[in-house]
Amino acid sequence: MQLEYRVLARLLARQMAELEEEVEKLRRKWGRVAGATDDLEEAKRELQALKNRLESL
Repeated sequence: MQLEYRVLARLLARQMAELEEEVEKLRRKWGRVAGATDDLEEAKRELQALKNRLESL
């Protein structure tokens, strides 16, 4: 019986480690998405500023 608990505990520990890896992958992925979104917003502001300058000429 105690052996079964140890085996189950090892299996659960392995699954937890795999889940933690997946969570870290998702964090990195969404960090890149957030960075790209920030870059896009900055580019939109720069384009608007250029458009305003062209219209004022």
